[in-house]
Amino acid sequence: MTMKKRKNIRVFNIVSFLLAISLFTFSGITAFAVEEEPASVENAQTEGGVGENVELSNIQSNDLKAAFIEVQGYSVESGLLEAGSDLDVTITLHNISSSVSADGVVMTINNSTGYVFPRYGSDNQFYVGKILPDESKDIVIPLTVSSNFSGDNIDITCELNYASESNLVHNKSSMVITSAAGKSIIVKNVDISNTATLNGKSLLSITYNNISLNNITDAKLVIDGNVSEECKNINLDTVYAGKNYSKDYNVVFTEKGNQKIVLKLTYTDSEGGLVETDLGTYTVTVNNKDTSARIKTTPNITLIIAGRVIAAIAIIIAIGITIVRYNKK
Repeated sequence: MTMKKRKNIRVFNIVSFLLAISLFTFSGITAFAVEEEPASVENAQTEGGVGENVELSNIQSNDLKAAFIEVQGYSVESGLLEAGSDLDVTITLHNISSSVSADGVVMTINNSTGYVFPRYGSDNQFYVGKILPDESKDIVIPLTVSSNFSGDNIDITCELNYASESNLVHNKSSMVITSAAGKSIIVKNVDISNTATLNGKSLLSITYNNISLNNITDAKLVIDGNVSEECKNINLDTVYAGKNYSKDYNVVFTEKGNQKIVLKLTYTDSEGGLVETDLGTYTVTVNNKDTSARIKTTPNITLIIAGRVIAAIAIIIAIGITIVRYNKK
């Protein structure tokens, strides 16, 4: 065998060895990309084509394909819920999405009993406009209470319509405004989170004031529903005469699914009589999973192909250099 043939055999063997090493190494490389897995969303339809109506309810993730506008809170800023009176209700809307805007938001206010209606010269429909991701907007609603009104509270339905990511979205929320007639403690706002985690803490916020001349020492919130025992009676401590309060409490749900809770305020008035105010019925969707986003790793085909192409180019260059060196010998 000639020297040249032996040299070519060496080159062939080296090239074969390098190719085998490259195939073995780079076929086993896996590239990973971090992507968020959306949190659990129950009873919500978020898929929709262009111009398709999307009904959103019980949303639990802020990474949906459409924005979700919620009633973050409300309060009676002026006036009282009394027969024949006027009052201004401020409603705070919040876009819980962290990345998607809501365009052309229109809010419509309704009361099924007819005891509350728009003040003269105003309408029950309000154009809010664009709400950016994680943005909140306050809207003042001027209302008039019917002279025929009697009772502890009224329900107001807030309907929201808007466009988001080529979807037409509809959402509805209910609010309860309590009456001031014959009361020492006036509740201006009750806000309960509409979603919760089973056996986890869910936020309940309440704003109230004592309009009487006497301190009230036994005021408490009574919650009727599938909640833990320690949450069924929440003491408000001493409510001092003429003082305003805004407090947050935790509610722990013990059953999953759509849970209805009835909220009442009880206390003893200055004449020794027991006062019980119905603060409304609320529905909370309780899940047995953490609704935070989870991180997972998934194969990224683009990175895999790019890595293999670069590796192949490097191998070809190495083989070329090897051949040139051997041919020079």
